[in-house]
Amino acid sequence: MVASTRLRGDFICFCWFLSTPRRSVNVVCHSDRSPAVPALQLCKFIESDHVSNTSTAQQLCSIKCVPCEGGVPKLSSEDATAQNQQLHGWTVLAGPDRISKSWTAKNFVAAIQFFQQVAELAESEGHHPDLHLVGYRNVTIDIWTHAIDGLSLNDFILAAKIDQLPIDLRA
Repeated sequence: MVASTRLRGDFICFCWFLSTPRRSVNVVCHSDRSPAVPALQLCKFIESDHVSNTSTAQQLCSIKCVPCEGGVPKLSSEDATAQNQQLHGWTVLAGPDRISKSWTAKNFVAAIQFFQQVAELAESEGHHPDLHLVGYRNVTIDIWTHAIDGLSLNDFILAAKIDQLPIDLRA
């Protein structure tokens, strides 16, 4: 779930809330004047019934990735698994914790065109996945937040948006 609040005039704080089945909450905040900072410095959050356990793919597509320079806790394996259930075809992997998805494009040109779209999206989001092309049309994308060597909500945001991109698949 995403919320935004205005603090001290034009100081805006965007917070992502991801609650686990045990109802603990991870909060990541970003202001329009500084990079992501510890949540307690910017936001007060009182858990309510309005906070869902995960963000849907549609909700994730409406969020912009927040730059991460570290200092943000990575998602637990339980949180990552719960969030991944909202996506289609992505797999949670370990070592480092990441999500991965593979496609078989119609041909080499279709694979490269898909990568071009992913590259443009990643650049606009400021969050860059690892792109793999093997056997001229077998495409795999791995996503994780390198700064924390694990998964953050940014990874699921980018994955949901990648799923919206067209790809010409092998019949």
